[in-house]
Amino acid sequence: MSLVNTLMLNLREQSAGFYQWIDMPAQYGATAYAMLDTESPNSLVSPGLKEKAWASIGRTVQIPVYDSGSVSISASRSATISDSELTSQLYDCTFVTASWGFTINPALYVNNEMTPEIDFNQKYIRYLNQFHTDLETAILAKLTTNKTQIFGLDPVDLGYTNVGSVVTSAYADREKIIGDLDALQFGNKVYGNQNIIANGGVMSIFNQMKEKAEYNEVNRTYQFRNKNFFWSNVLTNDSGMMATMFSMPSGTSAILFRAEREGLLQTPNMIGYAWEPTTLLQSGIPVIMYSYQSAGDFNALGSTATADNTRSIKFHVGFSVDYCILTPYNTALGTYRNPIIKAQVAKA
Repeated sequence: MSLVNTLMLNLREQSAGFYQWIDMPAQYGATAYAMLDTESPNSLVSPGLKEKAWASIGRTVQIPVYDSGSVSISASRSATISDSELTSQLYDCTFVTASWGFTINPALYVNNEMTPEIDFNQKYIRYLNQFHTDLETAILAKLTTNKTQIFGLDPVDLGYTNVGSVVTSAYADREKIIGDLDALQFGNKVYGNQNIIANGGVMSIFNQMKEKAEYNEVNRTYQFRNKNFFWSNVLTNDSGMMATMFSMPSGTSAILFRAEREGLLQTPNMIGYAWEPTTLLQSGIPVIMYSYQSAGDFNALGSTATADNTRSIKFHVGFSVDYCILTPYNTALGTYRNPIIKAQVAKA
């Protein structure tokens, strides 16, 4: 007697949660702050500029600005008042194109445990994470380039070092520097609440400070009561450092977006191709979705599992947007203060 012929085959059951950790998003604090700051009442960009930039494909977007300068106050009166003209400039907005896409061949999943819906979602999330990581990296690079190089209050006077215009704290002063960001900004004539873009090292310091709260012998919480924290695990430390952060008030970071031509026309699907505006999950960033269909021999897509798939439909889905990252205009970073401070904490 044998039951071999009726033995059940391998048991399979779809459970998306089992592989949910293979495409995890990062924490995009710089992007989150820039998106919020773009819409703030004292945003770097006006509603009109945002609207015109979106439809500016093929044109250079320029923002009229005034240069910094100085004046003097006389100690005596005169019957003659001299001219005191300002110098204006045109700031060119530099856009970067981000474009990506993927295909779905539904016939691949006939007699397969996976489905077209699962495949679409996984591909979408993977590209979404990469785009957000690239944008976060670009924003952090922009903040680094445009950090203040001038300090009205010398960091050395507060016990820190100035390493390439980055305020650097010893490990022993890791909690003190959080509060001293206010003093450093005050020295640069920057007032009010501060927005802190920080990495995991600062998060560790922040959590330790929360333990030293009211009714404790040492209360450190006052040092971050006027600060909004935006966490980024894309922000890395330089060699020998354990924590890195940026400090800035509202009105210091913005992003302009620009659509492609057919996206502006929202060309309908008349010849098999379509462009339509949409927004991305997680960030709400506006993009143009481009889609079309094709038919062909796609037997190689699924290796030997789809060798018979010699003629079928394929769906093509793409997304794109141009973006321009802005920080406050500064006539000369080596001469005038900027409201963005970069700081770090050493391991020792």
